Amino acid sequence: MLLVILAVEEKKKPGGEKWNKKIVFASLLLGLTPLFHATSAVVGAFICAGILLFERREWLMQFLAPAGLMALPQVSLMLSQAGGFIRFAPGWMFKGDFLGWLWFWVKNAGPLFALALVGMIFLDKRQRKYLAGFGIIFIAANLLVFQPWAYDNTKFLVYALFAAAISAGILLSKLWENKNAFVKAVIALILVASIFSGALSVSRQLQNNYLLYSNE
Repeated sequence: MLLVILAVEEKKKPGGEKWNKKIVFASLLLGLTPLFHATSAVVGAFICAGILLFERREWLMQFLAPAGLMALPQVSLMLSQAGGFIRFAPGWMFKGDFLGWLWFWVKNAGPLFALALVGMIFLDKRQRKYLAGFGIIFIAANLLVFQPWAYDNTKFLVYALFAAAISAGILLSKLWENKNAFVKAVIALILVASIFSGALSVSRQLQNNYLLYSNE
């Protein structure tokens, strides 16, 4: 994500139409990402797709093309060894109708997504450009399972939740400008409700004991 943002912002600087060391380095490093961390590579691809919805300049494709050519052999190798575990699974962990799926996310994310959707009204074009790809990640992770164990799709969904938190935070910061004490109290309660499910998840994980090493 940071590599793509670096390239976009560098190109907007005076004289940025020329390639410089930072942009070349970002393109090469992005192309090597699958070798080091496959999840980051997939996330980076979705973020690039989101930026392309707003930035349709020729130079952006010139930046992504070398990275894509470098990444393609790595991705092909990983897919050949994946054993077919990438599969279509609409609803991710929930099996049922659309309304049931919505309720599944209300229970798991609390008011976060509702706040994020409203918060999009207050995003400027630059913010929407960089956050759009995270929405694509959320959609993809609810349609496809990228890991042998379905629960591991959380590795992708955490990025979508990160973007949702930014959008929701912008909304809450706008509402916090209101001087009314009651409004501020309501915002504080909403904030607590938004992080409560995450706090429950972390507390559950803290109770688990995973054996990493033993004397054997």
